[in-house]
Amino acid sequence: MKISEDGIKFLDPFFTEAKNGNQVWHLKYWSEPIQAWLIVTKTVPKGKHTKKCPPEVYNYLEKRVREKVYNYSELKTNVTVSEALSEWLSKRKSEVKEGVISEGTYECDINYTRDFKSEFGRWSLKGIKTVHIKKYFDEFVVFRGTPKERKPSTNSLRNIRSRILLFFEYCWLEKNYIQSSPMSALRIKKQKKTEAEYNKLKDKCFFSDQMEVLLNHMKEYENTQNAKREDCIRKRLFIEFTYLNGNRYGEGAGLKFSTVNHGGIWIKDQYSRRSSVKNPINKQTKTINSRRIKAFETDDNRSKEIIQWFLDHNNSGINKDYIFVRKNGHLLSDDTMNRYLHRFEKLMPEKLPSSFVMHSLRHSYITRRAEAGDTETEIMAKVGHVNPNLVHTLYTHVRDTLNFNEQRQFEKQPRLLRVGKSA
Repeated sequence: MKISEDGIKFLDPFFTEAKNGNQVWHLKYWSEPIQAWLIVTKTVPKGKHTKKCPPEVYNYLEKRVREKVYNYSELKTNVTVSEALSEWLSKRKSEVKEGVISEGTYECDINYTRDFKSEFGRWSLKGIKTVHIKKYFDEFVVFRGTPKERKPSTNSLRNIRSRILLFFEYCWLEKNYIQSSPMSALRIKKQKKTEAEYNKLKDKCFFSDQMEVLLNHMKEYENTQNAKREDCIRKRLFIEFTYLNGNRYGEGAGLKFSTVNHGGIWIKDQYSRRSSVKNPINKQTKTINSRRIKAFETDDNRSKEIIQWFLDHNNSGINKDYIFVRKNGHLLSDDTMNRYLHRFEKLMPEKLPSSFVMHSLRHSYITRRAEAGDTETEIMAKVGHVNPNLVHTLYTHVRDTLNFNEQRQFEKQPRLLRVGKSA
């Protein structure tokens, strides 16, 4: 323990590593008013790790401690959830500028805490107990008060919980607004996927033969169109390119001719849905690890042909550097692409309607790379994932699907003759 000249008690700084690879330095200090050890933290971006606390980080932590110690009497004592959330989101926005988190993560912070703010915004932060949080999650639904009202998916609920946990830890450990986090004692019964959810995830993938059928249906539909035929071709080619490369919709829509070549594509940002398709703006990728150079597969000449086609046909003069645009130069929006895919769901009744979305093409790419024998590490690098569990979870359903197909093929084989006991 160290005691500073002004009498503040410190423990030695220590660090932990976050799941996203960032290094978080902690400094404990003794608070006389509440007679407890408190913590201040500073996050160091991935790639700047050190085993010993850097002087600039330690100085920052000491400064934070003194701000808290000397201004303790001036701290707010009855902060509302709405006020604290605004402060936390401001801090997260500053972390975007520092490169600690991505803009996409910050947008998720806003979206995943919006309903919580609506429910508890006027409450005093100190008034929220674990029982209130548990009741909130037990009764949580999406599209409340509409015909679409339903329980959220397991993944959505997990994302909401993680954001609220971060928020309360900020209020507890960094701002000292509360004595402990109501999330600490929270125990929520683990949600098991229903059979419908399991089948939905397992089906959310187009195998090679299914993709061939889908593309053929699209070609037949194009031949029935006149003025809209070229735009239909553009949609089909965008779909095929996404299937071949596994990029997220925003990453594909944000691609420019200046970020592709014969070797592959450089995904350094993505299209922002907050901008218009007529005047698109790109923003940061979903996560920092999503920034990547994605090489074309060795047997993939089709991706190059698709890019060349758009290079030869993008003559509108509008958004001329963007690749996947309509004939008039406007970007192909997410809603437009999903609606176009849904047009063909009745022609493939063996597939669930929920599979006819752009994100299924990303699942399809991961599936094909798994079938081709790529390792998890190789696939993670290609699709911009940092968490192997995301890929592994999909592998599980891919294997189940493959095993089911193998079982069907096996059952089609002629049965062996029944024979008696051997002599």
